[in-house]
Amino acid sequence: MRKTLLIGLVLLLSAQAFTQAEDALPKEASSLKFEYEVMLAELDKPLKTLQKNYINRLKEIAKSLQQNGDLEALLVVNSEIEAIQKNGRSIADPDQNPIPKSLAQAKSIFQKELERLQQIAKRKAAPLDTQYRVSLEKLKTDYTKAGQLKDALVVAELIKAIPDVRAKGFGVSEGKREITFKLQIDGLSYLMMKGSSIWYDHTKGVAAPPGRHKGEFPTYIDRDSEWKPVWEGKKTEPFNAGIRIPDSGPVVNMDLRNLDGRGFAKVVEQPSQENGYTAKIVLKDEDEKTGKRFFASDWIKFRIKW
Repeated sequence: MRKTLLIGLVLLLSAQAFTQAEDALPKEASSLKFEYEVMLAELDKPLKTLQKNYINRLKEIAKSLQQNGDLEALLVVNSEIEAIQKNGRSIADPDQNPIPKSLAQAKSIFQKELERLQQIAKRKAAPLDTQYRVSLEKLKTDYTKAGQLKDALVVAELIKAIPDVRAKGFGVSEGKREITFKLQIDGLSYLMMKGSSIWYDHTKGVAAPPGRHKGEFPTYIDRDSEWKPVWEGKKTEPFNAGIRIPDSGPVVNMDLRNLDGRGFAKVVEQPSQENGYTAKIVLKDEDEKTGKRFFASDWIKFRIKW
């Protein structure tokens, strides 16, 4: 009987929480959601600009077709304009119906640039999703401990709404065998790499952890992505960096090249069966030849291939 009543209470609170999630979020959750949505909106700006430019080009094509009296082609272009304005997706398909050559050329350029920008947005959104999820999980726990069950259930609904695939990190590229890092280092720390995951280990570090000297700075991955590490004590949560380090066979030979910065990085453990195919990279803000430590912190940049 008690179990039935408890289930009924939870279901009732869940329904109330869902309604509250739509109408009025708890103050802390509302602030997190607003900040998250603002950052995602910034990532969408290049996509919106691309769609606007594509529509302008289609309107130029439509004007030319109208002047030439080509009704059939004009209707096709107008339909494409309407589709892009409505949901941002192209419907012009030359495999299904003939389309004007000018439209085909414009669509080809649009699709290539769209795919490029979507990939960039996805990679930049991954760490935002991760940080948002971690913040909401903590808030849910705090509400639960405080006996604020309704608020905890509202936050649980927000967590469910985060894109699961994207929140795990970058999509893994099986063929990718190199990665570039740019990060702030103060003293000494370690970067760990295994499979598709990367994380910082500062348990034997010196001075501030990576990105934590006088602020909280992201780690830049390749040219267009940011990773905002989530720290749990002296280590960060593993993050999917979109790579694939072999997890079987002989020792993996990782070649590291320092590109910029007064400090340096160096592979001190190659991935092998003995260490579970985990690479260990030491990060030092010191002169590599003399071992002399530098004052304060600096940024280093390096590339790893395997």
